[in-house]
Amino acid sequence: MKRILTFVLIVFIMLPLACIENKIGRDNPLESDDSSYDDTSDDPTDDTNDDTSGVKPGEVLRAPIMTGPTQGLSYIISWEETGARSYYVEESKTSDFTDVVSYEVNVNSLEFSHDESGQIYYYRVRTNTGVSDSDWSNVVSVTIAQSPWDLFDMKYMSIESGAFTMGDIQDLGESDEHPTHRVNVSAFEIGVFEVTQKQYTAVIGSNPSKNYGVEEEYPVYYVSWYDAVKFCNILSDEAGLGRCYDENTWECDFSQNGFRLPTEAEWEYACRAESETAYNIGNEESDLEQAGWYKSNSRDSMRTVGRRQANAWGLHDMHGNVWEWCNDWYNDWYYKTSPKNDPTGEITGHYRVKRGGDYSVEAELCRSANREHDEPEDRHRFLGVRLVRRN
Repeated sequence: MKRILTFVLIVFIMLPLACIENKIGRDNPLESDDSSYDDTSDDPTDDTNDDTSGVKPGEVLRAPIMTGPTQGLSYIISWEETGARSYYVEESKTSDFTDVVSYEVNVNSLEFSHDESGQIYYYRVRTNTGVSDSDWSNVVSVTIAQSPWDLFDMKYMSIESGAFTMGDIQDLGESDEHPTHRVNVSAFEIGVFEVTQKQYTAVIGSNPSKNYGVEEEYPVYYVSWYDAVKFCNILSDEAGLGRCYDENTWECDFSQNGFRLPTEAEWEYACRAESETAYNIGNEESDLEQAGWYKSNSRDSMRTVGRRQANAWGLHDMHGNVWEWCNDWYNDWYYKTSPKNDPTGEITGHYRVKRGGDYSVEAELCRSANREHDEPEDRHRFLGVRLVRRN
């Protein structure tokens, strides 16, 4: 009887243990006899399955389409976003890519900056999914511009540093043009022409000029001082230059290399081009008739830029056509306290300076020394803009 009870007890204990062991063996692939089992499918260290593009090994991917500018100084090359793990980009000075600089990036654009005027750079890209690479993309070529002005089809002149007598040398003007004083001006670049409607529209996307002459090569008008400096900032951004204007305070940082409005001293220095006469090519009104559009010769209409005689430095329309905004705040007694070196005007004020006259005014208002002003928010048909910058 005792032997029977002992046997039953052993069976009762061992049977559940055997069942448990059998279940563990069935659930553990390492102890399975099934040769078809793939023990790599759940391996967390295996990265061959990370690609989410659906690309199979050996499959040739469609090359992304690359885009970029045709010329620039600082510029961005971009391409289609394909969801690839990374992109291989090649840059070369030769169209056959025999000498390349290579980049591997995980974004779909790269910024480049070069200063070799006239050099052509070539770019191409292909995708990397971790499984397969695409063919190379189309080739984009970028010609390095000679200067930022070239990017916007603007002609300019480089003005050397120098000194001149600023103010009413001929004693023909108002008290705010006195006293005459010597001023030293640092080198700068200035537009040969007033900004045209075509140039302004190409950058801003719309033409503010209306009703009084809408032509691509007419100077842009209905531009406030604020409009003008925003235009300068946009040009600077697109050329990869430093912005001159803080659009919160409207202060100008003259240490930046971007586009801006001329100081009053720069404007008169460029207008005079070493002359000390009433107009930049002479003292007589007959000289003005050759140099600019004003009341007596304009037939009350602005004209295409560059049709009048240039001054000695090759600048057109410094007299007449449209007034040109300057950077300075206006003060009628500023010349009494103006610094000798690169004066920039008052720290603050109510009006901004404008210079040069327009097509509707009498000759004396077009003189090189004449000073006028408007509120910075003013827009009217006689008011335009000319740009400068320093390297």
